[in-house]
Amino acid sequence: MNQCVGIFNGRPVFLEQPRPRMTVSAEFSRLQSPELVQKTNEWMREFFGFAESLLPDGQVIHDKLADRLVMNHRTYLQLKEAIAKRESQ
Repeated sequence: MNQCVGIFNGRPVFLEQPRPRMTVSAEFSRLQSPELVQKTNEWMREFFGFAESLLPDGQVIHDKLADRLVMNHRTYLQLKEAIAKRESQ
């Protein structure tokens, strides 16, 4: 989670970041140069893509410590759509 994408009910909204399906192992990282590790991880992201979200669609987590909301990108789009529809009525 890096950047606030909006405010909902006075709380900042953050999106769950996509996770690569595969990355190099800790052992590989320890034995190889940082440049090779980075290039290999980039190739793996391109070849294998990203894993599905850990958060199911429709689930919102209230991070009480940071007082922020966390959700996946599909839930965020659904929320924005529902708010826009409600405001247009």
